[in-house]
Amino acid sequence: MRTLLYTLIFTLTLVSCKSIETMVEKGEYEKAFSHAVDKLAGEKNKKTKYVKGLEKAYNELNSKDLKKIASLERSTAVSKWEEIYDVYGKMISRRDKAAALVPLVSEDGYEADLDVSDLSALRLDARDNALEAYYHKGMEMLASARSHRDKEAAREAKRWLEKTERFTASYKDVSLLKREALELGIMHIAIDIKWDKTSEITKTIYDKMVALRLEKLGNEWERYYLFNKNIEYDKYIVVELGNYDFGAERENVNNYEMVAMVEDGLEYLYDDKGKIVKDSLGNKITIPRKVLTKAWVSEIYREKYSNMEARVLLYDELKSLPVVNTPVNVYHEFKDSAISYTGDKRALNKEVLNRLDSHIANFPSDRDAAEILGNYLATGVENAIRKLNIS
Repeated sequence: MRTLLYTLIFTLTLVSCKSIETMVEKGEYEKAFSHAVDKLAGEKNKKTKYVKGLEKAYNELNSKDLKKIASLERSTAVSKWEEIYDVYGKMISRRDKAAALVPLVSEDGYEADLDVSDLSALRLDARDNALEAYYHKGMEMLASARSHRDKEAAREAKRWLEKTERFTASYKDVSLLKREALELGIMHIAIDIKWDKTSEITKTIYDKMVALRLEKLGNEWERYYLFNKNIEYDKYIVVELGNYDFGAERENVNNYEMVAMVEDGLEYLYDDKGKIVKDSLGNKITIPRKVLTKAWVSEIYREKYSNMEARVLLYDELKSLPVVNTPVNVYHEFKDSAISYTGDKRALNKEVLNRLDSHIANFPSDRDAAEILGNYLATGVENAIRKLNIS
């Protein structure tokens, strides 16, 4: 039994050793390094295979990362220093794991050659260079925004300046510059509503329109206002209220009779000769008494269909042609019904019983319909504006 156990342990150890060798041979250095660290940590008798495996994986990974850093240093990309910062971060994490094992000597006396130099200063230099690169790029874009009133340049300036926040909450005058970039990058958009001022109905809908949730329409880069002819805006949206139809009131009444045979108490059972039938004990036999019931049902149906049309027009300048023309159509359908009966309720089936309700709503007036359509139209216009992608 012991021989079998020792053989199993030896086999598993052999397989494990071969496993790290395979990882190294295949170039799976990250996996090999992590595996070797797990196997060597806390072990007094360190297997040579693992020591050599960790050494090979560690040095190969560091060599690869140093080549990447050298390549990035030759790049002209503004973000190169942040990438270098991240690579050094990986190397430092790996170095800390290896340093915890140094000196790394196997049970056979093999000592791994591991460079565990402190890289913190190099990483800090990369961080400082990243901060300067992002700051100067932000300043460059902000200068362009100031000179050319370029909103996109202002927004890009803010994005570059915000990248400094990964490394420090307050770098130089970034907070003030970001605020300036935001102000320069905001698009100011006026909304004007065209309506028939001679119509009370359209006035009701107009009132709903001017209550548009302007603050919810806006975002970081967009601000919406009701049009003021004395103010110049970056973009103009015109909402033209169009045709409306409140439809006809339709009522339909359906009257019909229902009959049903129901049980109503008991009665004696008679034979063909008209005598009461008795059981074997002489007791009179009774059976359910059947009666025919009737009820007269009245169903009332009411409906009214209303709709309204509008258009959302986007202008770069008021005197130019619209660059976007979006139709917005809204509908409201009023429906209600009532059902009542006279006669014997037992004649009604389950469907009618479940629907019994003698109350029916009044038809909405044209003003009521206008109120409803106005709410729908305000929502429809808001959705149409959001889809304009003005920024």
